[in-house]
Amino acid sequence: MSKVVNSVILAVIKKIISGSISLYNKITSNTSKNGDSELIAKIARYVMSFDEVIGIHDIYISSMCVGKPVITFHAEVNANGDFVKLHDTIDNIEKKLSEVLSCHVVIHMDPISLNDEASFRMKRFTTLVTKSVNESLNIKNFRMVYGPTHINLIFDVEAPKELSGSFNTIKSDIEKKIKSLPGNLSAVIDIETAE
Repeated sequence: MSKVVNSVILAVIKKIISGSISLYNKITSNTSKNGDSELIAKIARYVMSFDEVIGIHDIYISSMCVGKPVITFHAEVNANGDFVKLHDTIDNIEKKLSEVLSCHVVIHMDPISLNDEASFRMKRFTTLVTKSVNESLNIKNFRMVYGPTHINLIFDVEAPKELSGSFNTIKSDIEKKIKSLPGNLSAVIDIETAE
């Protein structure tokens, strides 16, 4: 190749890399897991009003798109349910939220296993792991999502108020312990102050 072609290719690569870094910075500065707590509460109330939805988690609100924010979250449904009907319900929820909130909505449907022995055993095991991080911690709302590559253990951790400054460390410690175990386990944790 000629030097001119090489320099053009190099310039294009530099432009792509700098654009990727710029896009990454824009995404990270305009995406919020917490977002507007009042809006998140309204979304949760509406979505949880459907009998087919067992729970929701990982709500993200992003202002990346021009003109309209993007809201995305996981809706938990019964793994033994009728997936055609469940998918229709999730589609209807997306459409209604998009209309009412004037935004783009993307819902990921998580099938949750309910009332099976494996879930009960894993909940007991997860309780032990959580208490090994700090004896005063408790778990609630435990669910399992089986996937072909990993199993999500989704649960809330209740922590005493005096630990509120170390919630991130607690969450990280529990996630690491669960991830280190055999079985491709992954923890999806929300931590809240115990009442």
